[in-house]
Amino acid sequence: MKHHLTPLALLAAIISFTLLSCDRGHDYWYDRGYNPGGNTGGGSQDNDEPTLAGGWKGALNLSYSRYDHTFISNEQCILVTPNTHNSQIGEGEMVCFYDDTASPIAWESLYFTWYTNTDGSVAINFPCDPSLNSTLRGTTIKGGVMTGVSEGGISTLFTLEPISDDYFADWGLYDSTTKYGVSYRNIPISGQWTGSMGIYYEEGGETWDAEHSNIRFIPSKENELRGKGEDQEFYTRPCPVKYESFEFEWEEEDGILYLNYPSAPELSLAVYDIVIAEDQFYCSYNSNDEVRTLCLSRLPKSYTDWNLYDPDQHYTCVRWETPTSEARSRKIQRNQSHGTRRNLGTKPERKGRVG
Repeated sequence: MKHHLTPLALLAAIISFTLLSCDRGHDYWYDRGYNPGGNTGGGSQDNDEPTLAGGWKGALNLSYSRYDHTFISNEQCILVTPNTHNSQIGEGEMVCFYDDTASPIAWESLYFTWYTNTDGSVAINFPCDPSLNSTLRGTTIKGGVMTGVSEGGISTLFTLEPISDDYFADWGLYDSTTKYGVSYRNIPISGQWTGSMGIYYEEGGETWDAEHSNIRFIPSKENELRGKGEDQEFYTRPCPVKYESFEFEWEEEDGILYLNYPSAPELSLAVYDIVIAEDQFYCSYNSNDEVRTLCLSRLPKSYTDWNLYDPDQHYTCVRWETPTSEARSRKIQRNQSHGTRRNLGTKPERKGRVG
């Protein structure tokens, strides 16, 4: 996942203030009118002025890219926790929210550590994504609002406001091992599409890739996350088959779309990171420890040649010379350029940060 490092800076900035205050001790707080006795969390203190430790929120312009589409986090909630009171080292968490319903990610949580360098700068490190590591210098709090600048490869201004537990208190959303957490959004699936589903036909020791695929999703009910569909695979000569038609069942759960082919279990597939934008349907799947991508285009409604499969067999194969339905007794699978797909019911494993 590619991010604009702006948010890091912001986070760092948050920590930067903490560290700076710690670096100068209580005098630093009192000289500026801050009272460390009110350190009960951002915006939830006993004094007129806020302290750094606690929760903060802001729109830091953090974003990630998928299939040449960029999604911007509309808000980040940040928790800063010193190891001890006035400590110059600690940890924290940043939760990034993506309200754009086209984004496959609803939110992601990033654990970070921070410490003050001898020169007073603050280092922030993200174990789940070292590319976000940053160094900060200086922050200012005025009227309860924190502003600052991030330096060292990241040049940006930031503004953060204190938050209370009433606003957000669901911390600890990251995995203790990967130091990262993510929640995937279910993207409503429907309509008809065309492109390549990566299927090929094999007969007599020869293989032929399908020239193109037409696929249709029919929800059981409006906005239902399950239903049935049809996958049509069209071939050109010298392939002996003109087209194949498969009926399949589909269901979406936790942002993963499962396709089940009753007549050809070897074609069953689980895809994720679904993006539907600008009449394009993008998704990813795991194959041999690699992440691969499918891209389909919306098929015009003028195409109505559906239900080509035998309803009893959930499948039909029509040959060029003999345009009749026939059972098949040969191997079908995804073409080699796409690799082996995971079967229905196997949840794709995401390692570390998304991207």
